[in-house]
Amino acid sequence: MRLSLSSRVGYSLVEIIFAMAIVAFVVVGTLSSLLFVRETLELDKQRLIALNHARRQVELIRRNVFTDISSQSVVIDNFNTPDNPEDDLVGQMTTRVWTVNQDGSLGSEVTSFPLENRHRVLVEVAVSWSRLGRQSTRNAIEVLRTYVAPR
Repeated sequence: MRLSLSSRVGYSLVEIIFAMAIVAFVVVGTLSSLLFVRETLELDKQRLIALNHARRQVELIRRNVFTDISSQSVVIDNFNTPDNPEDDLVGQMTTRVWTVNQDGSLGSEVTSFPLENRHRVLVEVAVSWSRLGRQSTRNAIEVLRTYVAPR
């Protein structure tokens, strides 16, 4: 019995190209997802470092050892290469403090430290920096606001 051309077992060129297109689509989707997750983790790490700087600043005010309210530079180390400071980000940290009245309303902005009267104050610490990664042209800012009763 002879086999006809239509009864041969195999794949046509169109089927192979279609299968390769599906595989390429899955691979590209997976790689772009991994890149997105990596960039998101890097930004989260930068945000955590910025918040740690802000928390440290609030703690200095709480302990009443803070002396300078001017804006200052902070280093946002990416920890990928700790021995190479050239890849670190430099941010700007700005601190503002307001007195809080007995009724809970905000009073005047505090400009001198240490706090003589140990009343409750509202502290706002903002850390801004240029993001690292594919979206490095965008700026990021983290703001920490809290009430502090100096010791």
